[in-house]
Amino acid sequence: MPIVTDIQAFDKNRDGYIDEHELRQTMHELGMKLSTEDVSAMMSRAGCRITGRVYYEGCYSSFTFH
Repeated sequence: MPIVTDIQAFDKNRDGYIDEHELRQTMHELGMKLSTEDVSAMMSRAGCRITGRVYYEGCYSSFTFH
């Protein structure tokens, strides 16, 4: 799954999850400075408001743009 490989770049500590810090850090490296609200909205869309992190191999479709 190429999208999973791309998303792995967000997983800085290679634990299989992306947390808010990793998301913000990677987006910043890509030239996108996100507000706390932006990061929260992205995490919410991925369905991880309770745990605060995304298990990307299980929900990679949440990160595709329509």
